[in-house]
Amino acid sequence: MKTLITASLLGLFSTAPLHAATLQTASVLDLLTLEAVSEAETTLTRIEDGVELNIETQDLEPGVYTVWFDAINRPENCQGECDLDDVIFNAEAIELSEFFVAGTIVGDDGKGSFSGQVFEGVLPTGNDQITRDFSGGQGLLDAQKSEVFFFIRWHGPVNPELLEEQITTFNGGCGAGLFEGCTEVQIGQFPAASVPEPATTFGILILGALGIGSLGNKFRH
Repeated sequence: MKTLITASLLGLFSTAPLHAATLQTASVLDLLTLEAVSEAETTLTRIEDGVELNIETQDLEPGVYTVWFDAINRPENCQGECDLDDVIFNAEAIELSEFFVAGTIVGDDGKGSFSGQVFEGVLPTGNDQITRDFSGGQGLLDAQKSEVFFFIRWHGPVNPELLEEQITTFNGGCGAGLFEGCTEVQIGQFPAASVPEPATTFGILILGALGIGSLGNKFRH
């Protein structure tokens, strides 16, 4: 059984107005080694007022996972190129906003598919779904100029009594039963985007309308 949960407040891209879109791709990195996970890839589609994140990855232990979205709203305040040091130690200056975006169950094959959408000025409203926010409660401030990190967080084996919390909250299942704690296992990063001309991106929008960008598949300090 595979279960996919995304932030329910975020809506669907299919209902968004037809604006120019930018499609970015990036590797998924093992957090321990910072090496790319083999045959794993993530994409970020940016439209005028939001983004869609899609992750296809593997080498995960069976169990429950969540994805946490980090919007670096002031990348100009990073200490050089934006990196994990800024996310950890420079969060206020970069107006970091970090919150839940997706969750799923990974089976014995170790493969995980995650997808979620984030719109400017919108944050999750569920309990334990915002870990840090220096955006004034606005979350993602600029869908084009913000840099984006994401963290894949392990919540241990499936616990039927706690599954809803495991798959939708930061601390769901942590310390429950034989599992001693949650941990971040994989990460990815997208730089700010250059806004393309509408004529050069119409094809991307058509592909998205046909389902190419449909829903597929942290770091607390």
